[in-house]
Amino acid sequence: MNKKNLSLLRALYCIFLLQAALLVLIYETEMLPVGTLVYDSKSNYMVEMSGLLMTIICIPLALKLMNFSWVKKMLRQQPQKYLLLCIIRLGLLGVPLLFDVLAYYLLGLDATLGYLALMTVVAFLFIWPSQEKMEYECNSTTNQSSTQE
Repeated sequence: MNKKNLSLLRALYCIFLLQAALLVLIYETEMLPVGTLVYDSKSNYMVEMSGLLMTIICIPLALKLMNFSWVKKMLRQQPQKYLLLCIIRLGLLGVPLLFDVLAYYLLGLDATLGYLALMTVVAFLFIWPSQEKMEYECNSTTNQSSTQE
């Protein structure tokens, strides 16, 4: 992966985290009111379950994406697809993060959604884009020759 693609991935990574931080800042400084989506327990339950399902499906999928056999095979045949897969992985974590943070404040500081957002932020720590990670995940020849020695 060239430096331009690596810079793009790192920028997307930071954008998702900065968007979540900006939402937190906006609501914590009371620029927007907290709890504006509180209707009834059924509606709150549906929003909470949506966030829960999205988070518990997307976190393992994003962390395991590059280890699926069909993905490894595809990357060996078409290494240029790595950028697309990394963008998908960032989206798999970024979308639930933004949903959980926004729903946390809209539902009036619902603790479950806050914990889900924190779990997603922790998962983000494991997908920082780097040249070494790309070589490892694509099973490049430089990584294979260093492991054989």
